[in-house]
Amino acid sequence: AQLAPTLDDAWALAPLARLSASRGWRDSAEVLSGRLSELASRVPNAKQAMGLARLCAGADRAIEETCVARVLELCASMKAADILALADEARASGLDRHVGRLLQAVLDIDSKNETARRGLGYRLLGSAWVSNDEWQAANGNVQLDGAWMTPQERDFRIREKNSGLEQ
Repeated sequence: AQLAPTLDDAWALAPLARLSASRGWRDSAEVLSGRLSELASRVPNAKQAMGLARLCAGADRAIEETCVARVLELCASMKAADILALADEARASGLDRHVGRLLQAVLDIDSKNETARRGLGYRLLGSAWVSNDEWQAANGNVQLDGAWMTPQERDFRIREKNSGLEQ
C-alpha cells in the first residue's frame, strides 16, 4: 500500500524538482511536478504554500502557480496585514508577478487598505483612490510616447523633434 504524501514530502521533493528541471531530466521532472502539484493543492496554510512556491520558483511554473492559487484561496480567511506580509515575502523572494494578486486579495477584504492601493499603483485624489493615469490627467498632465508630462514639456519636445526633422 502506498502512503499518502505529506507536506514533508513536498519540502523534500521541491529541490529535486528544481534539479530535474535544471538538468533537463524530463521524465523525472514530470513525475515530481505531478506529485508536487497534488501536494501544493492541499497545503494547509498560506505561509507554507508561499514557502513551497518560493522553493519551486523558476523550476516549475505550474507548481508555483498551484501554490500561489492555494495561497489566494486561503487568503479569504486571513487578515489584511497577514496577506500584506505574504506580498512582501513574495516580492523579496523574486515572485514579483504574484504580488499584485496578493494585494488585490487584501482589497477584497479591506477595500480601503492604503498599502494595497499604493502597491497596485493607485493614488489619492481628494478622498478617492484613482489609477495613476486618472491622477495624471486630473492634474493637467498629458501623455506623449507613453510618458506623462506637463503640456508645456510636451509642446517643447514636439518643437524640438520637429526642428530636428527640418534640418
